[in-house]
Amino acid sequence: MIREAIKFLLMIIFVLFTGCGGDANRSVVSNPTNKKDNNQETKVSNRSNISVYFSKTNGGYSGGIDENIADDIDRAKSSIKIAIYDLTNDTIKDAILRAYDSGVSIQIVTDDATVDGDDFKELKNRGIKVYDDNKSYALMHDKFMIIDNKFVWSGSSNYTYWGFYRNNENDVRIENSSLAKVYSDEFNMIVSHSQSAHNYMDNSLEVYFSPKDKIENKIIALINNANKEIDFLIYAFTSSNIANALINAQNRGIIVKGVFDEDWNQNKYSKYDYLKKAGVNVLKDGNNFTLHDKVMIIDKSIVITGSYNYTISANKKNSENILIINNKNIANKYENEFNKIYEDGKN
Repeated sequence: MIREAIKFLLMIIFVLFTGCGGDANRSVVSNPTNKKDNNQETKVSNRSNISVYFSKTNGGYSGGIDENIADDIDRAKSSIKIAIYDLTNDTIKDAILRAYDSGVSIQIVTDDATVDGDDFKELKNRGIKVYDDNKSYALMHDKFMIIDNKFVWSGSSNYTYWGFYRNNENDVRIENSSLAKVYSDEFNMIVSHSQSAHNYMDNSLEVYFSPKDKIENKIIALINNANKEIDFLIYAFTSSNIANALINAQNRGIIVKGVFDEDWNQNKYSKYDYLKKAGVNVLKDGNNFTLHDKVMIIDKSIVITGSYNYTISANKKNSENILIINNKNIANKYENEFNKIYEDGKN
């Protein structure tokens, strides 16, 4: 009952602000180097290597994505920029402090509602530049990092222990200097409270930012172009436009399956019941914590991932980003993760 009461309170907060966070107990820094189960590198274009990571949900607080991120921070030579909604993870925080002490330039931007958290305060007190978005009507909801103008981390995870060890989450690490510049430019615009359209596209990889890039339209276009099947994992889903696109896809013969976070999607704004009544094969997750992914897999070849929930605020107000990865090997990794979560789902 206590867990349900806590999660219901978090759900109400999210309905009001379309945000997400969470934290758990502290952990000790460790430095594994070969996580063969979740960080296999795949070539997705002539200029990009991408590694896919999924959170650990089987107990414990070691061996997770936070340690991979900390490894990269420890190897930084010149600069780190971080856009993150919430940071309460000691493994990452301590790596940031080590990098700063070694002379690496570090800048962080977060939401105005989370900037006064204890970990952000500690970083600021040590001299690290920590900005907020100064947008009380919207969220700085991104979760990305740029290291040495070469490596990009992005995904669904806030830098918390729940994010890496309890929730269902995913993150990607991409080595691509051109992509890193686009993310760096986005970081600078959030800090300076400015906007201009900018994105990255090659044959296998695209990135878009909200609100300026109208991400909802990008997702709907991909749904409309699906040939065989669509699978999705989603924390918050209130968009009628995306819901109708999925229903239309099913009506033209596309196999559509989805899993929603159980607790968030008990509220009246959720499109779970709407899709269910239309005959779409949707379930609620079986994780006792949170399904926090924002993932769509199309035709087992295209993956959409990032910080973007399917909500009006994500599309029109918040600072968000999505990656569109057109690669069957990457899609297969996400499909395996989807199947595990789907098998544990319930009506």
